[in-house]
Formats: sequence, C-alpha cells, structure tokens
Amino acid sequence: MGGIFGRNEGWEARLFNAATSGIPIDLASGQSNREVQASKSKVWAGSRSVPADAIRAALLDPRLAPDPRGLQLRGVRVTGTLNLDYVTLPCRLKITQSGFDNEPSFNHCTLPALNLRGCSMPGLTFRAARIKGDVFLERLQATREVRAVEATIGGQINLTKSKLASHNSKENALTLDGIKIKGDVFLCNLTATGEVRAVDAQIGGQLNLTGATLTNPEPRGDALTLDGINIVSHVVLMREATGVVRAVGARIGGQLILNGGILYGATMFDANNVLSVCALLLDGAHVRDDALVNGITAHGVIRAIGAHFMSTLSLSGEILTSGRPQGDVLKLESITVARLKFDKGLTTNGTVNLAGAKIRHLSVGSSEGKIPSLSSAQGWAVGSIEGYFLTKRHSVVQWLRVNSEHVHASSSRKVFVPQPWREMARVYEQSGHPEEARWIRYKAAQEVTKAARIRSKILRWPYGGVVGYGYRPLFVVPWMVGIFAVSLVLAMVFHGDFTQNPMVVTQSGVPGFNAFLYALDTTIPAATTGQSAMFLIGKSAWLSATFAVLRSIAWILTALLLAGISGILHKD
Repeated sequence: MGGIFGRNEGWEARLFNAATSGIPIDLASGQSNREVQASKSKVWAGSRSVPADAIRAALLDPRLAPDPRGLQLRGVRVTGTLNLDYVTLPCRLKITQSGFDNEPSFNHCTLPALNLRGCSMPGLTFRAARIKGDVFLERLQATREVRAVEATIGGQINLTKSKLASHNSKENALTLDGIKIKGDVFLCNLTATGEVRAVDAQIGGQLNLTGATLTNPEPRGDALTLDGINIVSHVVLMREATGVVRAVGARIGGQLILNGGILYGATMFDANNVLSVCALLLDGAHVRDDALVNGITAHGVIRAIGAHFMSTLSLSGEILTSGRPQGDVLKLESITVARLKFDKGLTTNGTVNLAGAKIRHLSVGSSEGKIPSLSSAQGWAVGSIEGYFLTKRHSVVQWLRVNSEHVHASSSRKVFVPQPWREMARVYEQSGHPEEARWIRYKAAQEVTKAARIRSKILRWPYGGVVGYGYRPLFVVPWMVGIFAVSLVLAMVFHGDFTQNPMVVTQSGVPGFNAFLYALDTTIPAATTGQSAMFLIGKSAWLSATFAVLRSIAWILTALLLAGISGILHKD
C-alpha cells in the first residue's frame, strides 16, 4: 500500500482487511450503545482514533474486493475530515456510536448504503449523492446543518431520535430539498433547533414526524417547510413546533395526520401583506386521503387557501387558539373538500373563513359541540349536511348571521351577502326539508332588509310583514281576518245605510240585510253570498268609499296569498 499515508498505514491496512472480511472493528466492545457517548469522543483514548484519510484510502484501494457487509466501525473517533465527494464506493459504509472531529462529506458520492447510527459530528452533507439502499442516521447528534439536497436514495432515510441543532442563524437544522427517496422518511422523536426543510422533495413512502420537536428560534422562522413536496403515502406531523409548519402546494397521496400537537407559530405576511401569526400553512396542498387535525393547540392561524382535500378534513379538540381575540384563525377560502368535519369539543377564539369553498359534505358535531363563528362564506357551495345542523335550523341561522355583512369597497356602508344563506336553504330543500329551507330564505330576506337603505326598507317592511317576503304567505291571513272584522263592524253599526238594490229581483223576494254575509262577501273574493249585489250603500259616500278600499285590499291580499303559496313571489 502507498507510503504517502505515513503513520496512517497501520490503520489503512486494518480497515482494508475489515472491508474485505466484513468483520466489524468495535473499539467499544462490551459497552452498550447507551454507554457509548459519542459526543465525548474527543476525550477517548488515542487508540480509538481512526484517521479519516485511512478510511478513504482503504475504500478507494483498487485491490479491494469488499465483503457484502462492507466496512463496519463502532466506538471510534474519526480524526481529520472524511471527504468522499465524487467517489464511487464499492461497499456500504457503517460507522456507528462514533464521533467525528469534522463534518463528513459525501457530495455527489455513490455508495450502496450508509449507516451512521448514534454518531456525533459537527454536521453532515451528502448533496446530490446516489445511495442505492438505506440511510440510517438514528440518534445522530449534529451541531451544524445536515444537508442532503437533491440526493437520490433507493431505500429509506431514518433520523429517529436524532438531535440536530444549528447554532448558525443562516443554516437549517435539516435540509432535504429536491431529494428523491424511494422508501420512507422517519423523523420520529427528532429534536431540531433550526428549520427542517424538504422543499420539492419526492418521497415514495411516508413522512413520519411522530413525537418530533421542531424549534426555529428566528422570530419569523419556519419550523417545518414541505412546500411542493410529493409524498406517495402518509404524512404524520410532529408533537411540538415553534415556527410556521408549512406545506404550500404539497401533494400527499395518503393521510395528513396532526393529532395532539402544539403549534406555537410565528409571524409572517399574509396575501394582503398584513403581518399575522401563522401556525399551519397548507395553501394549495392536495391531500388524497383524510386530513386529521385533531386535538391540537395552535397559537396562530391555520390556513389552507385553495387546498384540495379529496377525502375528510377533520377538525376537533381544543385547537386554533390564537394569541388575538378576533379575526380568522381558520382560513379555508376556496378549498375543495369531500367532507369538512367540525367535531364536538372544537373551540376557537376567532372565526372561520369559507369564502369560495366547495364542500361536498359538511358535518357538524353534536349540539354540545362548538363550531367556529363564520366570518365569510360568500360564493361557497355545499352538497349536503349532517349533524345537528340538519335538525337545528336556528343554529344554522345563528352561525350564518354572525359577521354575515361586509363593508362595501366604495363606501363605509355594510352590505349583506345572502348567497351563503340561499346555499344552505338549497341544501335543506334537497335533503327533504322544504319548510326549513323556506324559513332560512325568510330569515335571509329579513337580513337584507336590515342592511338595506332607508328607501328600500320602507318598501320591504310591509312586504315582509304581509307575506314574509313571499316565503311566509300565511302571514296574510291575520290581515284578511282584520279586514273582515272591520267590514263586519261597519256593516253592523251602519246597517241602516244599506238599501235594497232595485235591479235585483227574485221570485221569492229579497232576504233581509245580513251584516256578517255582507262583510264576508266584501273581504273574501271567492265568497258568493250575493249580499254585496243585493244591497247598496245609500247616501253615505265615505262608507261606500271605505268598503271599496277594503274590497280592493282584500283582492290584493288574496292575490299575494295565492302567489306566495304557488312560489311566484320567491323565485330565486
């Protein structure tokens, strides 16, 4: 072997033989993995120090015919810098429970598999590396960034129980941007200080962050960034995150699960360039299976503008608690969702925005539950509903009434938007509840009147009071009864003013005047008692005019009653 390695020649030979035989070099024999503290490797005995140059030389020796098990080291201190950039290794590399003095580098490296379980190092980089098998980095401790940008991994990558802490504000804790992974990504119980990124990554399996704690100390920093990621299977999110958790434009082929986590959020500018606190950002995301956001505590806005949920979006538990007592804490504008579920126990201190949302099925928990107040639903579409909304129409109206007005852009006048009410009425009608549908439309018409200008109110008040804006035509009945009562009293009091009509002649003679029948004949157009034809009002012009007015009003009320019953008055 070449003598250029000087004092490394002994280790080079030993490493060459270990790679050839596949027998591990274990310098922590007799110690469990828990007992081997790789972070204290710099104080280990010199006999446990392995030069990085010797590892490189042994792996690149042209005479090497490696065992399939590859080069295996345990409990060693790697001195110098292990640089394997742009090389093709003939065997897998396994260095576990060991410490690295400097950051190992595998940029553009090609190797069968990589195993650095339980190691401690300043950082790690394998940019654009091609690893045919798995990458095992469990319990890894790194004080600088771990980077695997645009790497290609044929198996899984596992950082379970790793501790990544970037003390450089310009560095992330973990960067997997553009990575292509055929298998799963396990970040379970990961502790990261600094941003964790996987922008535009392609993952053939699941992304699992169960129990992970992600902290970005920057005031406007992101804790987890998955923008543009494409994941074939499920995404299970972390236990705790300080900073924005974002997956803008992400495509998730399985479930999105965020149960029982705590999201502290961070400040960011929204689409209107307004600074707000955001906890979870899913704008434009596509989730093929269920999205379960249950039992979390989010100190900030949860936003999914324009997102597509092909199955269920479930929201329950004590979630969406924002640091501010008003405004939207759940922004779901223009989402498309097969089933939006507000389950019982849901609590917020803000509002939900569903403007332009397309909801195939809206599910609301039991009446004991609590649904966020609605800030806007203008332009939404709902296919069907279930839960207590289906039978508690007053709850629906109360939900729609809160913040159902908006300020007109050209003035400070508030304008009522009836479209969300009419959409819910349509859903009730198609669900076999026509009476509830008419009642909601009636309530919407009342709200229109409240928000109308004075001139419009003057016209709408009698219209609403007489026939309920066409949705309550039986309101006209008391008015008709009142007209009849007035006619009856006048006919009884002034019966002496009524004289026989000389033009009416019958064989049996003309019966006597009957005040009740005359009033009935006057106020009910369908009545045919003949009293109004047989008797005329004598010289009292005002009485004649009064009965003419009452008869006209009765005809108008009858026409309104028939038009309301037939639906002519409330054609949408």
